[in-house]
Amino acid sequence: MVNSKLRISNHSDIGELVYENDVLIKAGRDSIIYNGSGQIEKIVSNSLGPLIPERCFVIEISPGQSTERCDESRQLFSNYMLSIEVHADFTDLYLDSLCFANSIGIGKAYDALLERYYFNKDDRLDSVVQFNFFEQIQDVRFGTFHYIYGSDDNLEIVRHFGGTTNGVFGRDLNGILLDELIYSKYDFGNNPNNLLDRKVAAIVPSIDFRDFSKNNVGAIQVWDISLDQSTVNEFLYSYIECEYPTFRQNLSNNQFLEYSIDYDF
Repeated sequence: MVNSKLRISNHSDIGELVYENDVLIKAGRDSIIYNGSGQIEKIVSNSLGPLIPERCFVIEISPGQSTERCDESRQLFSNYMLSIEVHADFTDLYLDSLCFANSIGIGKAYDALLERYYFNKDDRLDSVVQFNFFEQIQDVRFGTFHYIYGSDDNLEIVRHFGGTTNGVFGRDLNGILLDELIYSKYDFGNNPNNLLDRKVAAIVPSIDFRDFSKNNVGAIQVWDISLDQSTVNEFLYSYIECEYPTFRQNLSNNQFLEYSIDYDF
């Protein structure tokens, strides 16, 4: 459920957010369907633009080319249906169907596990495992993300591992540490991501929020392990009276406006 007094109505990275009886039913291009128990069950999209934002590295354009990663520039149209299975210890996101058209033709894929989510006791992400969905590839490539929090409920570190697996879909897949994100310099403002149901916002592709810290991060250091180098982005927020941000600027990128948010009261 969202906060009954305040909710996000529009986000520049997502589009319009639509609610029914205070439950999110549409976010940008994605329609969200719930089961009789109120749990998220399906996600349906029919849109122009990238296939699944921020997740393209797990998608192969051609099943016969297992080393080629998704090239967003070649995607012209896509529509998909995703299903969600909620278990006691984790939540699975499955591809029910997918159609896409790009410069090399039209493709389809069906029935495959895309991601597995583990949440902590506060419904914040503990870890996410992402899988390549084409069955023709025997050693499935995966990416694993581990989320580490401080005692103040703010995200401190995200570790990203990569590798292959022979169909073993577990939480602690062995892999190579690829990069690490270090979060710091939190302010005292409220993180707007927490106005949404965390177990929904983490899964819906158009939203794709993964940071459910209590406050808003002031700096993120991205450490590339293979290159042994890092970059730092620092952020500035503008707030409304109830201490939720209306926009964020990236001070490390010529004060680039990263996002803006509208709220309903």
